Amino acid sequence: MSRLPSKETLKKDSKDSLAAARDIRFDPNIDTLVASLSLLVLWGIYYYQSVSESTESVVVFLLIGNFALTIAFPIYYVCYARGEPLSAVGITTDGWKPAILVSSVVAVLFFPGLLAIEESTAVLIPHIITVGLMFWEPFFVHGFLQIRFEQAFGVLPGIVLAGSGFALFHVGTAGVVGVLILLALGLFHAVLFSVFSRNILVLWPILWAVGSSQGTLDSVVFGWEEAMAYAVILLVTGVVIISTHRKRR
Repeated sequence: MSRLPSKETLKKDSKDSLAAARDIRFDPNIDTLVASLSLLVLWGIYYYQSVSESTESVVVFLLIGNFALTIAFPIYYVCYARGEPLSAVGITTDGWKPAILVSSVVAVLFFPGLLAIEESTAVLIPHIITVGLMFWEPFFVHGFLQIRFEQAFGVLPGIVLAGSGFALFHVGTAGVVGVLILLALGLFHAVLFSVFSRNILVLWPILWAVGSSQGTLDSVVFGWEEAMAYAVILLVTGVVIISTHRKRR
């Protein structure tokens, strides 16, 4: 049985992150441009899907917005075009124990708020599962955007830009208050991601399934059909990640 991370390990991760936070610079490059443009494209796709009721908009949103643009492209660009490892997009074993521990603890703290929502268990279960299967959002915002922004501007600006990016692609589909709430959540997630070894496991799937479910239930309710669709996307994502890992080795 693997041991839980010690207090010394958690303190070391926090101290390393605080030290890195003092490094603020201005060194944008092609990676910064690519990340920024991909965020704008995602905003367009997200807005198009939200205002259109056509089948085409749903297909575009799922295949491009939830996979091609937000998962396949970042992996191709970073790992193949730039020759960097998967850890450069937040897929790493570094710090996985404290990441999962913190993700679980925060999810437990958020869980009572989810139960307080007036929805039946039959509604909540498929919704939570569907949101938990959505790898694209935390991966794109933090694994791709945040790491690129941190490399260009430093840790603190990277956190602010990633949190702002999370709120940005909801502009036009959420009200002002909703966007501000998303900004706060994005910043919170960005801090966790940065502090805990930039490991996507600190956000996904545990915390994301619980925390994000509360926000999405206000605007949409996912059922088993959506869960199946995202399960297929996640399966293809797993194949892409495993293939990339083997080739990088």
